Amino acid sequence: MNLIFSRRLAIAIGVVLPLAETFRALFSKGPISLQLDHYLMGAFLLYGAWRCRKYDIIGQRYIIAAWAFTSGIGYMILQRYVEGTINLGPSLISHIWPAVFIGFGWLFSILGLAASFTSQHNVDSDTRDSRNS
Repeated sequence: MNLIFSRRLAIAIGVVLPLAETFRALFSKGPISLQLDHYLMGAFLLYGAWRCRKYDIIGQRYIIAAWAFTSGIGYMILQRYVEGTINLGPSLISHIWPAVFIGFGWLFSILGLAASFTSQHNVDSDTRDSRNS
């Protein structure tokens, strides 16, 4: 896993996440706070992918921060749906499928975070090696 994979995954999720949330919001009338977090995650991922396009150390830190934010908010959303599934009782259909999709999205965000950390570690070690030479 490298930075190119993390950047492409950030662009894909950063575009799909707000679009999927807009589609979901058309059919359910929930509070704005449940919709705003998806737009923030998409914006941070796209900004992080844009900042790390030159392979500099500072840009990689932005994509790591974007993936960390997305992983944290994704965990909160996943917990909300799992808790709703447990508390709902016999009508599990309405909360099971969103929880499954959110779980896969959360795993992708952890994968993107791991790819960003791996590439950050490689750049830091290369920088140290060039200073010692």
